[in-house]
Amino acid sequence: MFERTRSALAWAVDSYVLFVLLGVVLGAAVAPVAVDTATGPDGTVAVVPIQGTIDGELSTEYQAMLAEARAEADAVVIVANSGGGSAAASEAMYIQTLRLRESMPVVATVDGVAASGAYFAIAPANEVYVKPSSFVGSVGVIGSLPPDVEPNDVVGTTGPRKVEGFGNREFFATLETSRNAFVGSVVEHRGDRLELTENEVATARVFGGSVAVDNGMADAIGDRRAAIRAAADRAGLDRPSVEVITPADVGGGDWTATYSLRAAYYAGGADEKRFEPIRTANTPRQGSFPTVLMAHPGAVAAGDATLVTLDSRGAVEVAPTGDDRSVGGTGSGADAGANATDANATDAGRIDAAEVAG
Repeated sequence: MFERTRSALAWAVDSYVLFVLLGVVLGAAVAPVAVDTATGPDGTVAVVPIQGTIDGELSTEYQAMLAEARAEADAVVIVANSGGGSAAASEAMYIQTLRLRESMPVVATVDGVAASGAYFAIAPANEVYVKPSSFVGSVGVIGSLPPDVEPNDVVGTTGPRKVEGFGNREFFATLETSRNAFVGSVVEHRGDRLELTENEVATARVFGGSVAVDNGMADAIGDRRAAIRAAADRAGLDRPSVEVITPADVGGGDWTATYSLRAAYYAGGADEKRFEPIRTANTPRQGSFPTVLMAHPGAVAAGDATLVTLDSRGAVEVAPTGDDRSVGGTGSGADAGANATDANATDAGRIDAAEVAG
């Protein structure tokens, strides 16, 4: 009897030890899974660049990058570094950003420059981060006057205006419509954060980063990491993974960007970079269309073309510089250099729009 009792107790002890050992082994196997679940990413923030001169190609790449971000991410950070470019392409990028913000948080950050069309493209963002050395603004439109049309007895047309193509009256109407849409969108999206009046925004001045934060053209001083953290917070993410999407990811090949402002060129993050101003030139060809740009004048080399913009008193001729020498003011009164504004436009450079419209 005693022996059977002792055997039963020994079996119970051995079974208990075996049970404990099994528990330890199973716990060691399951623990890494539990730790991975607790510390793994709980979502994704996509980083999408706007690098270089804005044209149709960049606009198409931007749309493709945002489509990929929309499919894979919970929030998006846009990294802007551009002096602007084509008005039509800038408007298309603005619309894409606006649509994206309807489905997820969008935060923008400015590396070197977000001027004119580049600022338009990021205007719908929930927040805009800048560095103290960044430049933002130049909210306006410039364009090259259409060339005069000479009588032509050789070319036949199917309509009295066919040979003229695009007249001065339509040109100034287009400038005014584009400018009003640009300025109105900036005022709407910046809302109560903006300390500038609509007329002050329309002067197309460029602001240094710190001043832009003070006047509401930007929200805070910060880099990409700060923008990623802000986007994650808006999406309710504590441990986001970060996915950088570049034009090379959506189009294949190397990521090459062309910069028209040296400030953007030196801050550029593309795999391959080149510097080349936006070039416009007058042409004697009848029926030619004007060039309409949302670009800082320092980014434009106009050749023999006449560039004009609009302010509250009418049309003003712009002196393009073809470089970024004018992007240097950091005070609240920085003029954007060659950009025509109410503050620095002289009567000598003023154009009578009604007269040239005929």
